[in-house]
Amino acid sequence: MKAVATTIVIIALIFIGASFYLMTHIDQSLSNPRYPNQQDTSQQNSQSNFPTQFSNIPSCGTSKMFFSFPPVTLDKIVDLAPLGQLSPPDHVFPAPHNYFYVIDYEHPQDVNAPVYAPGNMTLTQIGLRHYNTLGQKTDYIDYTLFFSVCDKFDFYYHHVTTLTYQPFIDAAQDILKKCNFSKDRNEDFCSGAVNIPVKAGEQIGTTGDLKAGVYGLDMGARDYRLSTGRNAFVNPDKICGIGKNPYSHCYTVCAFDYFTDDIKRQLKFSTNIGTIVRTEEPVCGSVYYDVKDTAQGIWFGPNVATTFSPESNNLFLGPDNVQPSVKVFSVGMSISSLPAGKYEFNPTNSGLVNRDFRNVTSDGKIYCYETSQQAVIILQLTTLTTLKIERQNISNCGVGPWSFTSSATDFTR
Repeated sequence: MKAVATTIVIIALIFIGASFYLMTHIDQSLSNPRYPNQQDTSQQNSQSNFPTQFSNIPSCGTSKMFFSFPPVTLDKIVDLAPLGQLSPPDHVFPAPHNYFYVIDYEHPQDVNAPVYAPGNMTLTQIGLRHYNTLGQKTDYIDYTLFFSVCDKFDFYYHHVTTLTYQPFIDAAQDILKKCNFSKDRNEDFCSGAVNIPVKAGEQIGTTGDLKAGVYGLDMGARDYRLSTGRNAFVNPDKICGIGKNPYSHCYTVCAFDYFTDDIKRQLKFSTNIGTIVRTEEPVCGSVYYDVKDTAQGIWFGPNVATTFSPESNNLFLGPDNVQPSVKVFSVGMSISSLPAGKYEFNPTNSGLVNRDFRNVTSDGKIYCYETSQQAVIILQLTTLTTLKIERQNISNCGVGPWSFTSSATDFTR
């Protein structure tokens, strides 16, 4: 986790090539395919309408046991990352899904791992992500699949490289006929609503494509019954959007919490190919790290109206997803003095140096941080909802005091 270059490769999950916004950056996951300048040729033109709710979707009731079949054969999993992966500038905020790696990046061999329906559910949307070039492949498409398990529980996969279930293949071909992918942008996306039931254990596709740089699969879930699904965030209106929206971070749950115990017992959430295993509960990770009236959590860059794409204008201050005792500056593109990336430190509970974000309040003080990436950063909570941050051109914090220059950047909640 401390080897920064290696970590960036791993975190980038899966894509060597383009980023959603910066076409030269390693991509992460398709947490929100509707970016500015990318079109959706489906009739689902409002994010709040995703996914379509069909009358054949059963009621969830109070059930928390939906899945009885592993999404990928467990012996095919090289690494399984917990929720909350940070991989700026694309995933500045904690990623709201788990990552499955089926190709070992240290000893890469091509793998096409079968992907299964983990439970009885209904496919409600197919998204097609098109790349003019991805790795060594051209004119490349992979798939995002959205399912409704019941009326208040949605489930999805990103980075399904091929479809194998014939009803899904037929539906995707119909959607593809309506797509008009850009020749100018390397990435583009279109989607369409469908209504296709599938049974637990049915193979629906594959993941993994070494030549394309696709090293695995994303899996996410939203439980709209979760009482803290919105109010766990300081500014839920900005983060959640309107209505039932699996592209937002709100109502995120660990999908594995809804699997049978025999599957859960076999899981290990880690990174660096299992060298660092998460042991702190919840071991599947979390995205809920906002702490009101402190520096910890999600912060929005200048003129950002919503978290919906791109995250690269924003900032997150909080725990690492595998080692929560390590705290992280997850920095996008808005801080002129600090390049995008992860900046880590071991927190203290007193003083002004490396103070835990949870203890930083609007007390009028400037706090200084010495990160393992050799960047010295100062910050101040100027009000309960505004934060100022800047990199200092010094090798260590010393004893202070520290002061901001005109290059400092302000963030808000």
